[in-house]
Amino acid sequence: MEHTSIQRLLKTSPHFDLPVDLPSGNFATYAIEAADVNNDGFADLVIGNRDAKNQILFNDKNGGFLDAVDLPGEVSFTYSIALADINGDNNIDIVVGNFDETPNQLLLNFGEGVFLESLDLPGHIDLTYKIALADVNSDGALDVIVGNRSIENQLLLNRGGRDFDVRSLPGSTHMTFDLAVTDLNRDGHIDIITANRDVSFYFLINDGDGGFSDPKTIETGSSKLAQAIFAEDVNNDGWPDVVVANYGSDNQVYLNNKKRDGGFHEDEILLPSGYKGNDSPKQSISIHAADFNQDSAIDIVIGNHGYPNQLLINDGRGNFADAVDLTLSSEHKTQSICAIDLNLNGKIDIVFGNNPEANKILMNIGNYDEDATWAGVFVDVFVWICVVSVLFVAVSYRVHNRLRMPCEHLFQTKKKVHHGSGHALDSNTFPLPINSKEREIEII
Repeated sequence: MEHTSIQRLLKTSPHFDLPVDLPSGNFATYAIEAADVNNDGFADLVIGNRDAKNQILFNDKNGGFLDAVDLPGEVSFTYSIALADINGDNNIDIVVGNFDETPNQLLLNFGEGVFLESLDLPGHIDLTYKIALADVNSDGALDVIVGNRSIENQLLLNRGGRDFDVRSLPGSTHMTFDLAVTDLNRDGHIDIITANRDVSFYFLINDGDGGFSDPKTIETGSSKLAQAIFAEDVNNDGWPDVVVANYGSDNQVYLNNKKRDGGFHEDEILLPSGYKGNDSPKQSISIHAADFNQDSAIDIVIGNHGYPNQLLINDGRGNFADAVDLTLSSEHKTQSICAIDLNLNGKIDIVFGNNPEANKILMNIGNYDEDATWAGVFVDVFVWICVVSVLFVAVSYRVHNRLRMPCEHLFQTKKKVHHGSGHALDSNTFPLPINSKEREIEII
């Protein structure tokens, strides 16, 4: 069915307010995540910086944030942040992945967003790109998955919130830039997908006890520069797919092949973008997926370097419309993206962690169709006003006639009316009560 521009304006694409700088300074932010840290019902932001203190921004409950609060821990190069309740006390804790000689860290929440200490996590102390959290051994406690640059990736099994057993994950020592955790083969156990710089990406299937299969590699076409991945069901078939942001080449979607041993269809879906080719100076370096226009289909937002960040709207079957530039300059480098409803209006907002410019927030205020021009909207409104006006005139005329009918009926109905003299008068005459004579005036 063809929609008017007003209908398209209301139904199709999300409409974001102009970007607003977050009160976190102009540091080099490499990680940004959102969760309700102080249990007030509103999502707060935790920011991981390079060569500066990591920060927390508490939500002011009005769509903005209070001034940044420094988190405990050494100043280092934080490349990844993960948020969840690690020790089971119903408070959101913070896990920090560092890309220097600083150990990865755990910050326990003592309640209401109070963090008093930073605990060093076991494992390698060098070049962590990504931290992910999931209960991989089904014991009810969240474990820590660590993606590293030049050493094997690791699994830290949670033994109570402060103690962890360290295991090496299968796979060679590739440059792992990103991790996604999901039940890839729908057997009830969390599997791991890694985005790598030199071998595309691969996945590890969970055996149910926290052990993992040998890696199964998926080649991303001619490029082996997968920079970021996100796992979501983009075609609404009930199976998680993988969205890949590549460094200098086309971004891609790989659809799940729905097999119990895990895997993806060989033919990837190339995502639309404003640039093409491996020789392009513009690169995608971060990605997130969520339903931004409330149509029950997963959309994609991509963070770029040297090019505006972009939004891709899903048609519900895993097909994506042309990329829409989000109103940011091309000078930024968006290292991290998070998406969550920050002001509780039922719509998913977007937060960009940038380097070197300020971090930005885009508040989602509703849907519109960029093809629905304001001229089209004006025409639609004018047509509707004309239609309503005609209907109003027609109804008013009919009501007026119905109100006149009883009066006319009094004079037009043929019946005998008796006057005081006893003479019968025809109903078409109206008697005047004159005593001297009986006079009649005919009604014409």
